[in-house]
Amino acid sequence: MSGGTKQAESNLGEIAAKIYSKPPQQPCTIELGLAESDAANGDVNERVFVLFEILLELLLEGIKVKFGEGKSPAHLTVAETEEIGRYVQSYGFVMIIRSDEIRNAPPVTDAEGKPYLKDHCHRFYDFELEMWHEVSFDFVNKVLS
Repeated sequence: MSGGTKQAESNLGEIAAKIYSKPPQQPCTIELGLAESDAANGDVNERVFVLFEILLELLLEGIKVKFGEGKSPAHLTVAETEEIGRYVQSYGFVMIIRSDEIRNAPPVTDAEGKPYLKDHCHRFYDFELEMWHEVSFDFVNKVLS
């Protein structure tokens, strides 16, 4: 792991601690500033993929802050999912968790041919229910308007 990657993960942990240690704010009231990276010069698919990875890591760090190390999106209650969703909305996005009997292994996640944020997903396995939970994101203004 490169030094830059460690720094980014550390920063996301700090950002998550600041956001998720307080009550959720109103939608779109927290502005996230993303530093320029190599992906900023890439095509739209690559930029959207990098944004997805950042949102996913921020979500996972936020879940740790709120509920402890052992929690993942696959193990949140309905109330916890709704609460985390309000945090995600506060920084301008909507978290979408699909858990409708997804039985197949997850597809390979990459940037190829996926120009929209909602096209990217990550799956978490629930061993108790023996099913996958799929997490994706979209922009809050597309969903709430």
